[in-house]
Amino acid sequence: MNIDISVDNSIAFESTQVESKDRNEKELEEQALNFADLLNNGKKSENISYQAIDNDENNTVTTFENPVDGKMVAVSLDNDIISKLEDYFGKDDIYRSTDGIVTLDNKAESYVASWFEDIAYKRNFFEADKNNDGLLSLDEYNQTKNNFEVNLRIAVNNSSDLSVDVDETISKTYLNTKEDDEYTSMYRSGNRAHSIADELNMTLSINKDFDSKIDLNEAYSTNENITKEELLLAHVNSLKIEDVVRNKALSEEKSSLDLDDLSSQLNDVFSLIVALLLNEDDEKTKKILEKLKENNGDISTLSDYEKDIVKNVLNLKEPVDNKYDIEELERVMDIFKFYELKRDSLENSIESDINKVAK
Repeated sequence: MNIDISVDNSIAFESTQVESKDRNEKELEEQALNFADLLNNGKKSENISYQAIDNDENNTVTTFENPVDGKMVAVSLDNDIISKLEDYFGKDDIYRSTDGIVTLDNKAESYVASWFEDIAYKRNFFEADKNNDGLLSLDEYNQTKNNFEVNLRIAVNNSSDLSVDVDETISKTYLNTKEDDEYTSMYRSGNRAHSIADELNMTLSINKDFDSKIDLNEAYSTNENITKEELLLAHVNSLKIEDVVRNKALSEEKSSLDLDDLSSQLNDVFSLIVALLLNEDDEKTKKILEKLKENNGDISTLSDYEKDIVKNVLNLKEPVDNKYDIEELERVMDIFKFYELKRDSLENSIESDINKVAK
């Protein structure tokens, strides 16, 4: 069985264009001196909107104007990012003072400032920092809007070789992270942002084409220790199938399960089928159902492995007197038969909205 994985170019985050200020050499020098005085003052000035500086030799202190309040922003940007900004916008937009501090100007400043505005305000980083210490605890990070939801589409193609196409597109953006240790989020899994500066560096590093948009491919490039392909398969495996058998698919008679009904049930029937297909357990499961039916639903006739399939995959109603309900078994078997008959006709993708994915 072949599994093809893909994502589209839908947008996770997009910054608003900020008007650029093309200062002449004297104005830019004065701007740099003014910012340097603020930084050297040693106290938190009301003229500084945000400041996050470290002594890492791989970073450069970079200053620019906050487009929202007109105050100074000073952050340590990765040296590679500074070089890319210089290559893309030109050396004239990257002013380097004698003390090594970079002051951004014109289009380079506009570009970086627009992402700062997006992160600080639209993604809610400023408001989430309740104690105003510049850092985000896990509880504070959970209040940011640094995540999104995707639409997961799965198409099963019946040919000489069974193939499954899995692709995703972003359905909702700027959502609360609700990040904890039990879930893999869509964005920055295992490497959450700890500050505005942290997220600014990440955003600037992945927006390689400088289009002020983070598409799904770029967003998924932030996930550490897991490839895009592995992440999408994790999403597939996370589809909730606990109540598949008991839900509306089995509350209807087989005669009413026409193709349109099946396509409309999405998570109900199809998540079960796909879960079995992806684990190549569909034939084994059908044989288990047949075995149960032949033995009047007697659970004692099953091996431990077969019991696990019935309990954790099919999630049938609890057996009574050590026997599964025959009517329920027959309805599950009918679903498999119906799906096999209609497999060639399933031209439309099966969709499921997901936001959090169990590890």
